[in-house]
Amino acid sequence: MLQENYKSKYGDFTFTITINYNKKTIETHFPNVTYNNTFEEKLRNIIFLDDQKDFGTYSYKDESGSSYTEVVMLNKNYSNKVAPNVILSNNDFGVETLMSLFYTYKLISVSYE
Repeated sequence: MLQENYKSKYGDFTFTITINYNKKTIETHFPNVTYNNTFEEKLRNIIFLDDQKDFGTYSYKDESGSSYTEVVMLNKNYSNKVAPNVILSNNDFGVETLMSLFYTYKLISVSYE
């Protein structure tokens, strides 16, 4: 669909997110740029859509005031500290998939230090 509308190819790429719970910071390392955020900037609260509390949404506004809603799928096999570049305030499990209108994050691997 994107290729038809924009006449160019879009491929998958990987990036690394490092969450430092001691410093309360999140570093997102893309191929050409790194972003640094604090927990306060990325804190979100899930509205759960099922009784198992493994599927829900959260909404937020960006710096320009635009509103966004994202879908989050959690996996009970992961610690609630496993998350992409957001900090969730009320999850019991780790994030497996995060979807928005513009992107989908899928967990590929987890490492603990």
